[in-house]
Amino acid sequence: MRPLILAAVALLASADAFQSSQIRRAGLAFSPSRTRSSSTAITASNANEIFPLKQGSTVALITPMTPTGEVDMPALRNILRFHVESGTDGLCILGTTGEASTLSMAERATVLTAAVEEVKGKIPIMAGVGTIDPEHVKEMTQQAIDVGCDAALV
Repeated sequence: MRPLILAAVALLASADAFQSSQIRRAGLAFSPSRTRSSSTAITASNANEIFPLKQGSTVALITPMTPTGEVDMPALRNILRFHVESGTDGLCILGTTGEASTLSMAERATVLTAAVEEVKGKIPIMAGVGTIDPEHVKEMTQQAIDVGCDAALV
């Protein structure tokens, strides 16, 4: 039962970190007066820069890889630009398309930074942060916030 409780805490911390006015209007907001220990608090460094998710389709983006298993950054940037030019409604970066679970935190930061550089303010960016370890979920959520993503997929 304890892993389920820890997963719920990570989910709440992730949702709380990306809380926007749109979420609050939907009645999903958490009370700001709720007391949390400092170990579960996540403070958004991009809170004033969140580009709200919008109605439409959110594309689960692949992470292109080279034959040697490294992230193909030029190909990634081309894919991101394609989605801007095509009018895509939202992007889910490092979601459940398979490769995200094999990337290091440094590789994840590189991919998320490229996405922010290419599409921030044009297309909402949702970062995949789901994993079986709640502590790692919190770490990946904080990374996504720090880089400048707009939402988290837990």
